[in-house]
Amino acid sequence: MELIAVRHGESVANAALPVADAAGLLAAGVPGRDADVPLSERGRAQALALGEWLAAHAPPDVVLCSPYARARETWALAGAALPASADPPPVRLDERLRDREAGVLELLTMAAIRDRFPDEVARRARVGEFYYRAPGGESFPDVALRLRGVLAEAAGRYAGHRVLG
Repeated sequence: MELIAVRHGESVANAALPVADAAGLLAAGVPGRDADVPLSERGRAQALALGEWLAAHAPPDVVLCSPYARARETWALAGAALPASADPPPVRLDERLRDREAGVLELLTMAAIRDRFPDEVARRARVGEFYYRAPGGESFPDVALRLRGVLAEAAGRYAGHRVLG
């Protein structure tokens, strides 16, 4: 199996949160759930560039995709750039490919976290970013464990195929 690992394009939250954090704001202006955050304009351009790259190389035989809106949007834009003569690859949505769950800290700025969850700030500093798990969220080892399952399954199911994931 050949695996082409791709992260979604820049999302509205990816763009807004660092700006809000730098300004010390309590809100980044990103409403709703993390799973529903769309791509930014830059993210759409990145997705189109991915599609151009894929069109210049061999397109994937199958696409493994997070169900999050930004990941689905990234593939929709990238896939649209493939040659019209090529059969579109099947897309398999897999919940295990979602972003790290932030739990109660979802879409919060650092100022908001310090204001609402000061004990969590101290706990994160104590255990370190790698092992930190917010209430209702995941640590990086949690993410690695679920991704390991995706990779093992894909290696068996898609042996000999080019997989975009």
